This record gives sequence, C-alpha cells and structure tokens, in this order.
Amino acid sequence: MVYPCLPRLNVDCLGLRLIELATFIHRGPNGEITDYASKQWAGLVIDYYSPRWSLFFDQVTGALANGTEFNQARFQVDVLQQEQLWQHGTQVYATVPVGDTVKIVETLHQKYSSKKQW
Repeated sequence: MVYPCLPRLNVDCLGLRLIELATFIHRGPNGEITDYASKQWAGLVIDYYSPRWSLFFDQVTGALANGTEFNQARFQVDVLQQEQLWQHGTQVYATVPVGDTVKIVETLHQKYSSKKQW
C-alpha cells in the first residue's frame, strides 16, 4: 500500500495516525465490521469506549423506562456517528504510562479481592 502522506510529512506520525484510526475503527464505508483490531491504547477507554458504553446504557435504560424495545438500528446509527467524531478528533494522548500502575493494581486488588463470588 502506498501512503501519499509519507513523503510530504517525512513519515510524520499524523499520516500514520490517520491510517491507524481508519483501520482500527471501521472496515467498510458504514462501519460494517466494528472494532476491527480493537486495542486498549492510551485514551481509548476514556474517549472512545466509555462514551460508547454510556450511549448503549442510556438507550437501553430509556427503552426500559418507556416500556419499549431497544432500537438496535438507532443505536448503530448513533454509535457510528459517535465513533466518527472520535476518529476525526485531534485529541493528543500520552505516549508513556501515566500514574503508578503497580499502585493502581494494588488498590484495585485490595478493593475487590474480598468480594469474590466464586
């Protein structure tokens, strides 16, 4: 595959980022294959997955509150729009770990280890 942006940008990460985002999010013009090559990269959980899950739960709880069926087709349209907004966003993410990973894991372990249900 030839990447026309590479010679102009001297292999600038912007061109590569656009290619990665297009590959990561949607395969097909209308997002026919969602989450192709899903990753847990910096910023994805907070800026991509969390809003998508919020949208899902908002629509499911709305349907339950109204006594109607969950509208999967409407959700797919809304989530595609949300994903495309993220895909075309310009948010800059950390390239090195943020926070003390070991401390975070220890805190979560202490919080949840006593709540085993099995």
